[in-house]
Amino acid sequence: MTARLLVLALLLAAPLARAGSRPHLCGGSAKAHHGLSVVGADGATYCFGGGAKLHAEPGTQLTVIPVAQALMFENGRRTVTYTVVLRSGRVDAYTGGKSAVLVATPQAANAMIQSGHGGVSNAHGRVAIASFGGEVSTLRGGRYSPLAQGTVAVIDAGHLEQRPLLSPPEPARFPQVLVAASDAVRIEHASWRGVPGADAYRVRFEDEKGALIGERKEDFPKLTVPFSDVPPGRYRLVIRAVDELGFQGRPLALPIHVLGIDVPAGSYVDDAGVIRLVRGQHAKLRNPGGLEMTYGAATHFVPAARQVGLYRNEPTVVRFRVRPGGPVAIQRLAPRRIRARIEITPRGATWPRDPITVRIRLEDADGGGVPPWIAPVPRVSVGVRRQDVRFERKDGALVATVPPRAEAGPWVLRVEVADQFGNELGRDFLEISRARRHEKLAAAKAPAPAPTPKRPEKKPPKTVAAK
Repeated sequence: MTARLLVLALLLAAPLARAGSRPHLCGGSAKAHHGLSVVGADGATYCFGGGAKLHAEPGTQLTVIPVAQALMFENGRRTVTYTVVLRSGRVDAYTGGKSAVLVATPQAANAMIQSGHGGVSNAHGRVAIASFGGEVSTLRGGRYSPLAQGTVAVIDAGHLEQRPLLSPPEPARFPQVLVAASDAVRIEHASWRGVPGADAYRVRFEDEKGALIGERKEDFPKLTVPFSDVPPGRYRLVIRAVDELGFQGRPLALPIHVLGIDVPAGSYVDDAGVIRLVRGQHAKLRNPGGLEMTYGAATHFVPAARQVGLYRNEPTVVRFRVRPGGPVAIQRLAPRRIRARIEITPRGATWPRDPITVRIRLEDADGGGVPPWIAPVPRVSVGVRRQDVRFERKDGALVATVPPRAEAGPWVLRVEVADQFGNELGRDFLEISRARRHEKLAAAKAPAPAPTPKRPEKKPPKTVAAK
């Protein structure tokens, strides 16, 4: 039966599909062209009654028959069947068994998918039918021939040849555990061994429930374009080899555990990915279930704890793994060494003569940069009384002036600096004396001036009495 006669017969069949279960485009795009539907660049998905679906690759030309027919299969079960005529391209049909999908071709080499997943390719006059699982049959000359799972039937010029689907790849390198010390990570550096007969590889990135997150087509057995912005959770990479017909082989599933770490307030992750912790703080692990951990170079692993911290407030290495012998993920911890450099000038100030200048600048004792969100909060006091001092930012520092005081001294001016979370950054003080006392002490210590020499007294001239 030609494709045109088959379409006509199906259109004349009594409609069995209920309202709302008629075939319709439920994903992607397709345009009508000379009585056919041409699938767009993003592919197309058609939904049928009974939960059946059909996905068509970009560029596929097909006709979806709008009515269903009831067919009697060898098991004596009448099944509502939906028909698609595949002119060229490739389709994948999925059904749970409540309805079937018949994929017909102009070459009269047809496929019946009663349940599970079957694929059909029509290119260059050659039809190929693949069974990925479930009940899939070839239909030639009115006869059904069951197709074993994992098998491809290639029909070319009336000749049928069967061969197995491509075998699954073998893993070479992939990250079993990744640590997300910031908001998200990148899935990269994954590779596998090549499969004989593979024309390309399809990489599917899924969550633990199988929902698609992203997909890549790779020409070589490695991931060249990473999956970015992956939050903490459990995922898997599903890798299949693709043959020259476009059929994907059996899958290799690689589980990936992205461990989330919540950094406490005041701590941060530096540019090198090291978690900088304030003394006494701990970083919380968000989803450690199923992981093992250890510190440093220790070989004894234990179930991952709910939090990690510094050992003796020194740089610390934490290692995580899924199972013994598996790849290890490393997270480095280090103490936060942000400090305030405080300058109080002049150091020899006296009151009420000299105003005091306070200058505060933040710096990293390890030579790194200071995160811009760390805000110094200064506290200035004279004696036991806190002073209301206004600081202004000048040349990257906080600068304030403390006016002199006239009451009796001496005084002690103290400057304490913390961050906005209350973590101490530094402190300094200056002792100030009164100007009068200072001047007396300076005068006492100064050398005595040299005595001024006395001038000789002038004696009046003697007068001689006249005789």
